[in-house]
Amino acid sequence: MKKRGKLKSVVNAIIFFFLLSIICFLVVQLVPGDPVRARLGEAAAVMSKDELNQLRDSYGLNDPIIIQYVKWLGSIFQGDFGKSLISGQPVVLEIGRTIGTTLSLALGAIIVMAVVSIPLGIVCAKCKDGLLDKIVNGFCMFFTAMPNFWLGLILIQLFAVNLKVLPAIGSTSTLRGMLLPCFTLGVTFTPQYIKLLRQNIIETLKKDFVRAARARGISEIRIFFFHILRDAFTPVLTLFGISLGELLGGATITEQIYTMKGLGMLSLDAIKHADIYMIQAYLLLVGICIFISNALVDAGCRVLNPAIDIKGAEKK
Repeated sequence: MKKRGKLKSVVNAIIFFFLLSIICFLVVQLVPGDPVRARLGEAAAVMSKDELNQLRDSYGLNDPIIIQYVKWLGSIFQGDFGKSLISGQPVVLEIGRTIGTTLSLALGAIIVMAVVSIPLGIVCAKCKDGLLDKIVNGFCMFFTAMPNFWLGLILIQLFAVNLKVLPAIGSTSTLRGMLLPCFTLGVTFTPQYIKLLRQNIIETLKKDFVRAARARGISEIRIFFFHILRDAFTPVLTLFGISLGELLGGATITEQIYTMKGLGMLSLDAIKHADIYMIQAYLLLVGICIFISNALVDAGCRVLNPAIDIKGAEKK
């Protein structure tokens, strides 16, 4: 059964990759504009149609769509994602220079989300309908309604311009340079995790296994941290897998606010200049990251709640 399950996972991963590659390729084909003209800029105006066609031929843009897809897919398996139409550099090198900034920003945002949402979610569940619960609920409503870019501008004005304690431009080289970007991105996603964790803890407190644990004389601290939280965190992990795509999208906006040269800014420039190979690689990378994160989340849920494996085995 285990071997069959692993084989099924591998097959699903292969199918997902091929479907993702097809979607990424077709989406880019729908991008308006001529990649060659975007690459040449003003120089394209003085070139003849034959010269432009020769350049398109050199990039393989005049080939039928199916041929273009097969060539692109074959080059991917060889580790070649093409060359950027903007810089002329290999796409892999361009992504390698910027992905570290985006990953650092995303990791910092996740830390902010955990540090803020976990304590507040627990406190709100313990103080249900109390004053603190209402205050935190107001905090959640406020930051849910506030756009990401607006929060970033407020923080820059307050901490960089008025107080002058933090830099207005984000940087991965120092902790001070990452505080505002990570806080801006992390706080945007925090309210939904606070609400979900609060609700899960309240519902878990009513379950039979909690009453049974108390009847056996287990301490309240052990019941809460080893039973209640373990059960309540399963839906939170599931939400995290779903919101990873939103996190990467939010990173693009945050990078633009704090002028950080990350993967998000790279993708915006690629879209602006119709850099098809860069756009394809970016979409493919994001899709693979979401797939891997969901697989890790699924494994984490099975660790927190072994009953998931039991239910899955019974269905099989």
